Amino acid sequence: MKILKSKSRTGWIGVDVGSHSVKLAQVAEVEGEIQLRQAISIPRQTPWPDDLSQLQIPFSSEEELTVATTLCSSFFGYKAAATISMAACDVRRLAMPKDLKSTEQFVTDELSGVDRFRNSSRQLDFWQDDLQGLDQTTGIHVLSTPGNWIGQLAADVSRIGMDCEIVDGVPFAMTRAYSGFSDSPEPVALLDWGYSRATLTVVQNGKPRFVRMLRKSGLVNVLQELVEGFGLDLPEAGQVLGKYGLPNHIACDVDLSARDAAELKTRHQHEKGSHQVELPMGRIAMESGAVSPSNAAQDEICDECRDLGGGFREIQNTVADLIIDRIDEVALEVQRTLGFLELQQQTLLPTQMVLLGGGALIRNISSLFSEKFGIPVEPWNPQMTNLAGLESASPTFANAIAMSLLSLKELEAGDR
Repeated sequence: MKILKSKSRTGWIGVDVGSHSVKLAQVAEVEGEIQLRQAISIPRQTPWPDDLSQLQIPFSSEEELTVATTLCSSFFGYKAAATISMAACDVRRLAMPKDLKSTEQFVTDELSGVDRFRNSSRQLDFWQDDLQGLDQTTGIHVLSTPGNWIGQLAADVSRIGMDCEIVDGVPFAMTRAYSGFSDSPEPVALLDWGYSRATLTVVQNGKPRFVRMLRKSGLVNVLQELVEGFGLDLPEAGQVLGKYGLPNHIACDVDLSARDAAELKTRHQHEKGSHQVELPMGRIAMESGAVSPSNAAQDEICDECRDLGGGFREIQNTVADLIIDRIDEVALEVQRTLGFLELQQQTLLPTQMVLLGGGALIRNISSLFSEKFGIPVEPWNPQMTNLAGLESASPTFANAIAMSLLSLKELEAGDR
């Protein structure tokens, strides 16, 4: 009797070194199905600044990596693939004359002329974005990171007993996080809304076609409004964003009109001096539960309003009053980017948007962005078996999962 063995492959340990936390994840492929085996996130005691590119001495993540592997000791193997916060990176688009032969030499020469890059050795990745200029130029996206930051990350991974096989850029990790589970011949916008930066990548046929880091876009700006307004710490502020977030004004017919906003702002200004803003600390501690990023959870707002009464809606409105300006800043940067694509290359204008990172966990952010951008918007929620003990494959783990997935997907020549 022949014993049939199941076909199983385990991915590398994916490491996402962010400004606010370090995340590890590992996936496996069993009979063609992707399974999330392990995932853990360790917050930093002190978050990194939002611009790391000018620091001469890179920060270490060894402590967070050690804690992660101690608390979650069942990672398989010793090979790892990592990505680093966009706060340590620079991304820019260069217009290369079509008559030049060497893209690498052109990129090197252009970056050597940037004042803040002259005294630092940088690791480069570049690719054509297919936006053809009217002046006979070709658009080249360049992602660069100080070499000492890459070296520090590799050393940190090595010190916890792993081999860092590759350090990849966030735009490529984002692309893999999406394309590894659902690909589309149509352009799709991926918005990785992280603690210190938001990065917008337009992907098509499994490749990043356009990348832009958005100005004044870090989730920390939203969190800080709640920290200052309610006297919370950052973890509590994050829980409030997931639990209450924004009113689902599409489903619940709640409109943040100028009149409503003015009324809420007036009430808040009268009360915020003593932090008695309709949301006492005790209530937050009791009601801030686990965050679920699924569409179903975000659509339950009407049921919750009915079940919990007006208090839930009132809290949402108060939270929205504090954070809506910061969210609008991010939305404006996205709209500017979409407007640029509409003018310069309509073939890359996205037909939908997928949210990654901590910002994707803000309750009802998808419906608000969908209305603002005029395209369907949803949080990253891949279809895979979850064996990691998480409620769902959170968008915050997207890049770590993508790095683990890297070893299961053949790197074809020319895919970068």
